[in-house]
Amino acid sequence: MTIDAKLAAFVAQGGFKGKGPLSLALVVTERARRDGLPIDPEAMLTPSGGQVAGMGVSAVQSILARTGSPRPSLAKGAAPRVEAWGT
Repeated sequence: MTIDAKLAAFVAQGGFKGKGPLSLALVVTERARRDGLPIDPEAMLTPSGGQVAGMGVSAVQSILARTGSPRPSLAKGAAPRVEAWGT
């Protein structure tokens, strides 16, 4: 199964709507791999508390490129505000 097919299945199973929530899932998963579990949600926020730190377009593009996804354009418009993901 290609990375695009895996991403499409993940999006369908998770009920993701749009690029922002999927980008958030990619960044959170990447942090969990790097830092381990459990994830401290407060440690993931910017100093103002309104956005996820390190969730810029370049970070998402880097994750996608590393996985071999031919669609780095997914990252355009990443960085959703915290309010958009329900906290």
